[in-house]
Amino acid sequence: MRGRLRLGGLGGVVVENLARLGVESFVLVDHGTFEPTNSNRQIYSFTDTNGRLKTEVTEEFLRRINPAIRTRKYLTMTDQNIGEVLEGVDAVALSIDDIRAIVTLSRAARAKKIPLIEGWAVAQERPRFHGRHAHSGGSLRFADHRPGRGEHFRPGEP
Repeated sequence: MRGRLRLGGLGGVVVENLARLGVESFVLVDHGTFEPTNSNRQIYSFTDTNGRLKTEVTEEFLRRINPAIRTRKYLTMTDQNIGEVLEGVDAVALSIDDIRAIVTLSRAARAKKIPLIEGWAVAQERPRFHGRHAHSGGSLRFADHRPGRGEHFRPGEP
């Protein structure tokens, strides 16, 4: 199985778990570098990874889990390279905070009938509190486009 991810707070955790589950081929897309402000929420953010490309650092960590892991890395995903990015991909884990990229990737994955798993958060002016947990609002969606299927979970809803 080959997946495609961005590598921030959500994508880094997802890619590590997939590697530990035995997935050996990844397409990694992220133009960012690690910065000190990432250390509170991004799994591969350490003082010695600051200033380094997230794709490079992630690849190193994945190979520590399994040296046989293969990666293709991209700094950007656009309308021009989306076909190449999705080539051979079995599933897409959408962990992007850029609306244009979300639309591009979602449309391309749907056209190629590639399953899409979304997970994202949208910042609000102040966190809402539910029980003992605070969150910034968000949604987790598993896209199953068959009639009568699909669920949404929003934190704080019953």
